[in-house]
Amino acid sequence: MLYVDTDFFQQANLTNANLEGALVTGNTSFKGSIITGADFTDVPFREDQREYLCKIADGVNPTTGNATRETLLCN
Repeated sequence: MLYVDTDFFQQANLTNANLEGALVTGNTSFKGSIITGADFTDVPFREDQREYLCKIADGVNPTTGNATRETLLCN
């Protein structure tokens, strides 16, 4: 399991990353990150984190076949 703590992914390039089941805690920020094709299946997010990621989410993970927006449970 991947454990993500405060500020670890700020401005990170997570293109096509498989973060399935990662644990995101505290004040972790994804601001400025690239998440095209990232798979966030079963990753628990604070609502504000999820809302931000849904605004920038696009693509499909080439390994899992899951759409980034779907794995974030975006509306």
